[in-house]
Amino acid sequence: MKNKSVIKTINIIVPIFILGLIIFNSTIEALVLAVFYFIYRIIIGLSKIYSYIAIKYYVKGNLKKARKYYKKAYEVKVKEPPIVASYAYLLILLGEYDQAEQVLQVLESMKPVGKAATSLMLCNAVLMWKRDKNLIAALAKVESMDETMRNQWYYNVYAKLCIFSGNIGKAKEAALKGYEYLESNPVAVENLLIIHCINEEYDKALSAANKLINNKKFRASSQDAYYYSALAYEKNGDKETAKKLYLKALRYENTTMTYVDKQKVLDKAGEYMK
Repeated sequence: MKNKSVIKTINIIVPIFILGLIIFNSTIEALVLAVFYFIYRIIIGLSKIYSYIAIKYYVKGNLKKARKYYKKAYEVKVKEPPIVASYAYLLILLGEYDQAEQVLQVLESMKPVGKAATSLMLCNAVLMWKRDKNLIAALAKVESMDETMRNQWYYNVYAKLCIFSGNIGKAKEAALKGYEYLESNPVAVENLLIIHCINEEYDKALSAANKLINNKKFRASSQDAYYYSALAYEKNGDKETAKKLYLKALRYENTTMTYVDKQKVLDKAGEYMK
């Protein structure tokens, strides 16, 4: 927090100082200071730059590449708590639980607030489920979180945990709240898609699939999103689109939070490749 305060002060004072030098015709000094300030801003912003690249790879389903750049973002001197949380969650998705725990300990030492504090608790809950095989305790931990901490990611993760626990009623309730929180969030729509398919509500599933696949506001980026979208199209008679999506689902890595069994994806894709 101290580093953030210093950075904020520098970002206010230096531009004013540069402007003062220009006003008093010290243009060379102003130019030199501006160059150093520009370099400084790049160094300070490295974490965000690496994080941006990581997200690009994540959306394409290349989680190992995403991990590489999140690691770079994590290792810079000035790092943002939300980026640290995203790195920890990705490590959990990849099954690297010990490494994830170490990153979460660093995040906790940063004394995160707001969204980052929510992320810390959610990551710890998911880690409890995946590493310790204790889904009941993980659900209890998430359900005990204060109302003020319940944001988009909270409802997305809670819905996912409920889906895996088999409590589809609670899962749907959480997924709908996540969707109401931000309708353009692809994970919220993906959760609703999975739930509709489990309930065999394929007309509703098709509506969700259309949003994920055909709306540019959304970025479907998981095996679940493409598999269940394909299933929705197939059940509604559009086998051509289903084929494309089943094959696309194969390109995405199976993670610890993937609901569909990998063999199902292979079998379905195989049916359409005959």
